[in-house]
Amino acid sequence: MRTVLSRLFLVGLLGVAIFAVIRFADGTGRAVVDLTSPDVDDLEHEAFRIDAPGTFAVDAAGSYEEVSGGPSDTTLAAYGWLVRRSDGAIVWKLSGRRPERGTLVTVNDTIRLGPGTYDAYFTAYGDPLVRQPGPRDGSLGERIRAFLSRGGRSWVGDAGRWRLILRGLDAPAREAETGGLGDPAEADAPEDSTFLWQALGVRSRQRREEILHVTAPARVAVRTVTEITDGVVADRASIVRLGGRDTVWTVPARGTWAGGSLKNRIVEDEVELQPGLYRVAFEADRSHAYGDWTANPPLVPWSWGVSVRRATPDQAVARLDPSALDLPQIAAFDCVGSDQELEAVFTTAQPLDVLLVAVGEITSGSRYDYATLEVEGEDGDWDEVWEMRDDLEPAGGDDKNKRATAALSLDPGTYRLLYETDGSHDCSDGYNGGGGPDEPLWGAVLYALDPDLDVASLDVQVVEPSEPVSSGGALALPDAGRLLARIDSVGNDEDHRVTFQLDAGTEVLVVAQGEMSDEVEYDFARIETTSGREVWRMSWQNTVPAGDAFFHRRFEGTVPLAPGTYVLHYESDGSRSFGDFGPSSDVLWGAHVYAPDAPAPEAPAADTPMPPPPPAPPAPAPETPTSDV
Repeated sequence: MRTVLSRLFLVGLLGVAIFAVIRFADGTGRAVVDLTSPDVDDLEHEAFRIDAPGTFAVDAAGSYEEVSGGPSDTTLAAYGWLVRRSDGAIVWKLSGRRPERGTLVTVNDTIRLGPGTYDAYFTAYGDPLVRQPGPRDGSLGERIRAFLSRGGRSWVGDAGRWRLILRGLDAPAREAETGGLGDPAEADAPEDSTFLWQALGVRSRQRREEILHVTAPARVAVRTVTEITDGVVADRASIVRLGGRDTVWTVPARGTWAGGSLKNRIVEDEVELQPGLYRVAFEADRSHAYGDWTANPPLVPWSWGVSVRRATPDQAVARLDPSALDLPQIAAFDCVGSDQELEAVFTTAQPLDVLLVAVGEITSGSRYDYATLEVEGEDGDWDEVWEMRDDLEPAGGDDKNKRATAALSLDPGTYRLLYETDGSHDCSDGYNGGGGPDEPLWGAVLYALDPDLDVASLDVQVVEPSEPVSSGGALALPDAGRLLARIDSVGNDEDHRVTFQLDAGTEVLVVAQGEMSDEVEYDFARIETTSGREVWRMSWQNTVPAGDAFFHRRFEGTVPLAPGTYVLHYESDGSRSFGDFGPSSDVLWGAHVYAPDAPAPEAPAADTPMPPPPPAPPAPAPETPTSDV
């Protein structure tokens, strides 16, 4: 009997193996899309691309809402769907008859798709606008229902069974590409003759804007996907005429359903514009936007935002080209050279609408050549009005060449326009890397949007350009007999550590040189305890210019330290280091720590451990944190 059972067991295993081989041989074992067990209050996404028509098997399950009037056959709380990326068409969506009991619905289907890129989504936020979270009346049964349904969200109990799975049934489908297809919100803009501008995939608390130049009466078509609840528009698109501050169009409190929650609405409108400059903007509030949904998103999630087109190709409207403007110039810094700090101050007694155009060098969040606009406060300090940081566009040439255009409404007051440069890649000394920008401007220009403005009334005062930062000369170092630790001649992409010990609390002298901006430290020193706690760090705030380049900085000062063992730590990035910043960087590109008075034993070189310290006193004082000096 045991032999028979063993043979039956082996036959069963063989059958399973044969089934697996057949299943994976025909490709159905590989899921092109596998959104399995999505989380509650989440949106899952996968993308794929096929090069020829392909057929897919769909295995999906989702849940229905319990609406205020009772069970619903139409309102899904959790479901999956497919979008064709090229045109936003919904090519498949979970649907099915609601079960007689419970909320779970399961669907098996087959679809055939043409060549292209497709985005698969599964949402499980539900829609609070259709459910009744509390009792529908005061009866005990209704109170029990509200409690057991988790505030009208009984469908969340289905979470472990939700899914959207696609498997290829033919060769094109099985060979679908599934990697590196990116975020659809970041896809290239259309290139047809009517397209003007779009801001899609707008996130919470984000504002996007563009300036349009109308040279003859023109009509534009506006399409926005936004949030409207009970007639209140939460995320607002608008068109404002510059110079007069007149809002010529904003989102009306209506629209068609965009799928998902009932508050997702599509508004399409046509607007007539007279000659002039206009700011088109989309501004999201603090919740329910792309990547931050509070209810089921629209069926084309990345469409959240606004797009503007010419009503017909011949309409006389285009995105602003600053070089074509014929407006009064309040201040202009053009072809700015190395190591400059340019400044123009002006005063307006009346509200003033301006256009600021700037081109400079900005890369990886670090600004090298850039503009800033500030206003003088009541305390005499300058407060930032605008900085060249957000909404940057490529300016042509090297990738670090950036252009910023901003339309600003200034209140009466005194303002100053600043433009700063570092020591390389500029108009006067030549551009490195991929070359200069496509446009002639390297600097900033501030225009008045009122063509009749008398610029003389603003009392513009241009501060004389500063001389390029001169070399700091040879750096004078203290007596080498006082050295406790030293790190010298640091090259690119290096990381050095040296330990030193203090038998008593004292103020050590630190001399260090490096490279940094007001936001990023490139080559810099710090002091840490042996446990890794930082007690001092070289920063933009505690350093001074060291000469030869804008970002060449020096620290010379005392740092109070308690008794104990410390680590002098120096890091460098991948460019510009020892010897690249003039004579002083030949003397020291690194950091030295000196005893305050008495000579100390010869300091170890970088990465060389100190000799064993003398025996510690019976009760050493605890380490105390210190701050930058």
